[in-house]
Amino acid sequence: MRSPTASRTRRGTSPTAGSGTSTRRRPPPDRPPQVLFNYLGRGSESEALRITGGGQGDSPYAVEVNAWTDDATGSLHAAFTLADGIPDAITGHWLTALARIANTSATAERTAPVTPLQRGLFFQAQMAGAAGHYVAQSWFTFDRRLDTGALAEAMAHVIARHPVVGAGFTTDDDGNPVQLLKAGRRVDVRTVELTTDAEVEALRTRDRESGFDPGEPPLIRLTVVRLPGGRDGLLLSYHLLLWDGWSREILLRDLFEAYEALAAGEPWDATPAVPGFEEYARTLAAKDPAVGERFWAEHLAGLPGPTLLAGPAPALSEELPQPIVHTLSAELTELLREAARVHGVTLNSVLTGAFGLLLGARTGRSDAVFGVTVSGREGEGHGDIVGVLLNTVPMWTRARPEETVGAYLSAVQAARVAAMDHEHLGLGEIQRAAGLDTLFDNLFVLQNFLDLDAFAAMNARHGITSVQADDSTHYPYTWVVTPGDRLTVKLEHRHGDPESARSLLDDYLSVLEDVARSTTGRMGALRGLGPDPEPAERTDVGTDTVVDRFDLAADRHPERVALVADGATMTFAELRDRSRAVAGVLAGRGIGPETTVGLAIPRSPDWIAALFAVLRVGAAYVPLELDHPDERIATIVEDARPEVILTVSSVSPRLSGELIELDRPLPEAEPYVTFAPDDPDRLRHPAYTIYTSGSTGKPKGVVTEYAGLTNMLINHQRRIFEPVLAEHGHRTFRIAHTVSFAFDMSWEELLWLADGHEVHICDEELRRDAPRLVEYCAEHKVDVINVTPTYAQQLIAEGLLDNPQQRPPLVLLGGEAVTPALWQRLAATEGTVGYNLYGPTEYTINTLGVGTFECLDPVVGVAIDNTEVYVLDPWLRPLPDGAPGELYVAGIGIARGYLGQSAQTAHRFVACPFGAPGERMYRTGDLVVRRPDGNISYLGRTDQQVKIRGHRVELGEVEAVFAAHPAVRFAAAVAQPDPQVDGAYRLAAYLVLEGAELAEVAAEVGAGLPDFLRPTHFAQVDSIPLTVNGKADTKALPEARPLGALTTAGERGPETETETVVCEFFAEALDLDDDEVSAVSDFVSLGGHSMLAVRLIGLLRREYGPVVTIRDLFTLRTPEAIARHLDEN
Repeated sequence: MRSPTASRTRRGTSPTAGSGTSTRRRPPPDRPPQVLFNYLGRGSESEALRITGGGQGDSPYAVEVNAWTDDATGSLHAAFTLADGIPDAITGHWLTALARIANTSATAERTAPVTPLQRGLFFQAQMAGAAGHYVAQSWFTFDRRLDTGALAEAMAHVIARHPVVGAGFTTDDDGNPVQLLKAGRRVDVRTVELTTDAEVEALRTRDRESGFDPGEPPLIRLTVVRLPGGRDGLLLSYHLLLWDGWSREILLRDLFEAYEALAAGEPWDATPAVPGFEEYARTLAAKDPAVGERFWAEHLAGLPGPTLLAGPAPALSEELPQPIVHTLSAELTELLREAARVHGVTLNSVLTGAFGLLLGARTGRSDAVFGVTVSGREGEGHGDIVGVLLNTVPMWTRARPEETVGAYLSAVQAARVAAMDHEHLGLGEIQRAAGLDTLFDNLFVLQNFLDLDAFAAMNARHGITSVQADDSTHYPYTWVVTPGDRLTVKLEHRHGDPESARSLLDDYLSVLEDVARSTTGRMGALRGLGPDPEPAERTDVGTDTVVDRFDLAADRHPERVALVADGATMTFAELRDRSRAVAGVLAGRGIGPETTVGLAIPRSPDWIAALFAVLRVGAAYVPLELDHPDERIATIVEDARPEVILTVSSVSPRLSGELIELDRPLPEAEPYVTFAPDDPDRLRHPAYTIYTSGSTGKPKGVVTEYAGLTNMLINHQRRIFEPVLAEHGHRTFRIAHTVSFAFDMSWEELLWLADGHEVHICDEELRRDAPRLVEYCAEHKVDVINVTPTYAQQLIAEGLLDNPQQRPPLVLLGGEAVTPALWQRLAATEGTVGYNLYGPTEYTINTLGVGTFECLDPVVGVAIDNTEVYVLDPWLRPLPDGAPGELYVAGIGIARGYLGQSAQTAHRFVACPFGAPGERMYRTGDLVVRRPDGNISYLGRTDQQVKIRGHRVELGEVEAVFAAHPAVRFAAAVAQPDPQVDGAYRLAAYLVLEGAELAEVAAEVGAGLPDFLRPTHFAQVDSIPLTVNGKADTKALPEARPLGALTTAGERGPETETETVVCEFFAEALDLDDDEVSAVSDFVSLGGHSMLAVRLIGLLRREYGPVVTIRDLFTLRTPEAIARHLDEN
């Protein structure tokens, strides 16, 4: 540094540079001596204004120092004004102290804050370890040999000018990441000789994979490769913590200019750049984050959740992503610029607005949130700073079909402008302000800092013949758009295969073109990403009802057993005749098409006879579930208003209205066979009204026509019955009827009757008692059982599939999602197949179906006969394969609607834009995705979706992982309201265990789950209670408790001083009582996750220093192991 100078003045004298003389004067006795030191900034002596007028003899201080830096020379000057009695030597002492400080600073290591993006990168790097993550490389080839000595000296000059280039990174006492800066750091230059491109590529790969330890600077490697023909290559590898893409241009310019000068023996100015990155980082760290946090909390209020194109826990490739690059045509590039001009927005707004539309369509939403990069260089002089000024902030786009494209793009631009004053806040802080663990998995970069002409000039000047730069982010998808005469779009993907990534890029190009060409249209007029659906083939189902088909079977085999119940049997002829007799009574009362009959009968053959009787006269039946409270039964009767209720004497006291008791002699009537056999439209009358729970709390009746039942039977005969029967010689099957008759799924068993098979009606106790039901199926050689997946798992746990000689050939599943574990168990069981049947009540029984012999995964299958299924975005536009959307169904089985609820019917049954005029489709509310093989996969609900820390959680996934554990007989996962967090949910797991402890199973299974899928509360139960429809009854489950509270009492407490402190820190970080943490408590099982890990590590480091990393925490996990690690280190 340039030497400072000092001048001194006595009161009443003029300043004299370097003077040591003074006139002594005792300070007034009424006040003690005082000192003023005033730094006046940069300028000349004449511009250096004294606050007190020092130098004129009137300073009130014993010592007054006015210092400034000469703007012309950069030298530091100081003028001392001394009172009487102050020795002149004080100026010399000051100069000596300055020299010592300067000498120390030249060799001492110091720390400086990091910027928000560096903070995030440091965390990710700590989690990844020292492998080749977050390593960037630049590979240059030269037409000449390089001077390695001059190159090393040039890099030393660059580090002197931009100290962050030589920085390391660690954490301070509070666990916060900081830069480690030290003058004089150098980078060694390694030299190797290679001859082929393959050898060069292998070198680059090895170098990248060796990675960097952020705490061991410098985080740079320089390798000169001697190539044949007098050429050299230069490999520059560095950690992404050091500088951003904008800085790369500055750094390379300085490096090669310094090299050129030093190689020629000329000086190069290595004076530290002003302003520098350290100053920038300190200024940023001093800002109050509260204002920014409030802004982002309000800006993202109402965000439904993260936009995760790769899913909540994607499997990402460890390899450097191979970019897919597309250069737009000059015509499309100009169209996009013209669209920006027409709409009065920037090109960036058009590009990001279109990208938001892509992500929304690809994730089944009309909104999307993704990361955008901001340069952080708005301040004066910031354009020349080398460091990580770049930051990543969320961009939330929201589109409405009724608004114009221009209005949408203006809103996108306005959102960016509103956020500009708050873009310095770190992404972690933004996510916490929004109440979410994560926001996005797509990063969108507009690379507008590249000066291609300047790069070309630099390359030509220094003999650089080629340049290749490689880096990557941790995001599954990173998009880089580079402006120019022709826009270039680059997609780097770490998720999925290249074909899928190419399709994704093509979709973005398609959206760009649509937006560019829509200068006056509305958003809803933009094309969707998927092709218009092809009309499905429709086949004629005839005019027979299911009962007509049953009569044909009865005519073929009248003495064959049709029904078995409580040991009694009823033949096909007896069932036919009984149902015709009851139908005669109904017909005699004038009951026929477009009328309703209630059924309130215990499970027995008469239930089937009564049901068939109603269908014979063409009326619609309304099943009344006798397990329901009388009040609910009365509500349904009042709403449905049946003409009559068929019942028995033991039930009739619970009912009101016109009753016919079937256990008493029937009134005289002629048997009735079937209604209106010659009417071609006879199947368009209602066949049943089944009630489901309504959003208002009042059940709503779904009115379904005969045509859907007939179509269902024909579909099943072709796709289910025939394949399975063919494997078993087309013998007569026995079917166990276990489903409530108030559930449309109960028709699955009854359709077998129409095909001539034997149905066993299981009474209320038997159908709900899993061990007894398994015994019954074995004893009676039952071939087909139809249950919910929840109940199927219980039956399998009780041995349903254990005996190869007695296991059923067919297990029908429906009513809820099938877990992978259940599907794989059925698929792996020799002699048994599973068949998954999906369908809302609003479409007759089933809409989709698939067997284990057709697909290895638990999908919901493909459409049944005469049915169309559409995967649509929120604007009813078709989506491509692989994009989630809402499932809509249309076809012969669609219900009429909700009885007496026209508004709800109009809301859920909408006009079908892909069918014939007047055709309707039903919005299921189910979120699905169509796979390339045509199968539909169920993802969840579009309404009332469960969120755990911002993530949509599929409970079936949690259940499947627990069910795969050998000690788990059954598992149910439940999202429960968190009483400590308003509006939030926590995961609870209910486990039926055999031969293992709850804590053991929870720890083993939880270790393989992402933190947001890991239950925090547990309960061990003897069985899972079921609702009347066979689904898990979550309301009847006991209270689940934190795992720590369940296990700590029997575990070892802390024994050493270190263990005691670590246990206390666990409790503090996890907000637990001290007695809930033992020495062997597992961090994850106590509810720990990534956000709490940072808190705990900060506490540990404050006490013990930086000897425990986040990675250590997730490896060691217990206070005992962490304490041992601390003691050993």
